Amino acid sequence: MSIAFFKDEALDELFENIEVNLDRYRNGDFDDLITDDSVHKFAELSINQEFLISIYGGQDDDVDNCLKMFEAMEGLTPKLARDKRLWSYLTHTSLFHYTRERWPIPDDDDEAVNWIKHHFFITGSRDFERDNAASRLWWTTFICKRVTNIDTRKALGALFFRMDPRSQVLDRKTTALSTNLFEAVLEKMIISFEGDQKFLTDRHGLNRPFMSEVNALGGFNLLNALSLEQSRKKLKEIDQTVKFNDLPNETILNEIDVLEPESSGHLNTLPEEKTIKTDMSLRQKLVKFDLEEIRSKYPNTDENERILSRYMLFTFDDERPRNMKEFIEVFSWEDRDGISPDESFYVAQICKIIDDHLNL
Repeated sequence: MSIAFFKDEALDELFENIEVNLDRYRNGDFDDLITDDSVHKFAELSINQEFLISIYGGQDDDVDNCLKMFEAMEGLTPKLARDKRLWSYLTHTSLFHYTRERWPIPDDDDEAVNWIKHHFFITGSRDFERDNAASRLWWTTFICKRVTNIDTRKALGALFFRMDPRSQVLDRKTTALSTNLFEAVLEKMIISFEGDQKFLTDRHGLNRPFMSEVNALGGFNLLNALSLEQSRKKLKEIDQTVKFNDLPNETILNEIDVLEPESSGHLNTLPEEKTIKTDMSLRQKLVKFDLEEIRSKYPNTDENERILSRYMLFTFDDERPRNMKEFIEVFSWEDRDGISPDESFYVAQICKIIDDHLNL
């Protein structure tokens, strides 16, 4: 079977009429709407329809479905795999019933429209690896196969064990830049998966803070220069940093104060602490504001409801929202709703601290 893509006008029409077609998404199909006139066919590349139609099930079937998808699309290039028309065509045809089974459509119509946009279509670059029901299977497998030293099924098993750690890895530009760094992170995830699983299950205490520090590592040239052993060493250093940051804020502030100034020389060798120190500079400001302004006024706030709880502090430091609009984009409704009403007043001031820091 030749690979097919929606024509632009057909894809646009479907996307614009999601709300009109809600009953089709919930109870019907699009067989009568999608015709040969709706698609382009690419004869040079074929799809193994037998593998494709064997894809089914829910979250527990993700690993098997990844391998089936990659097998079905043998020969697909990353360039073609970045075409949203391909994946949207599959989620509305061969994989329509699978998509609806894997990502059950909410009862609320407004929620359903947004849900369909991300799982049946592709609205942004992150949807390829994270949200679209079809493309996420192929792209996750493709990324894992970059690491030839690790069995692909084992890598997929660790990545799909919990959705949040998977997103933390695949959404990070840092791990995307360096195969060796990605392999080192995968090794850590597999060790956790086969052991106590704490790194994968403690998302606020371990996984997100750890991946925030990974994301703070240097740029393309620096990361590409890291060997596998150097990458492993960096991750061990980050382990110590995360443990250090588990200390009370007062201790963090005191320890940061004694850091030596960074060198302004050229980077001829791998800097062991440079990025972490730069990141701690912003963290220091946030911790200082928390201790001197917020906690002094509201000493009895529940730790889980603090605007600069450990998780919130790491997320502010990692995502760096500079205004209320960016704050709402970064933090989920559940995160925002969990902030103490007394301390939610400080969001604008925290964003200003970040904005001032980034303008230095």
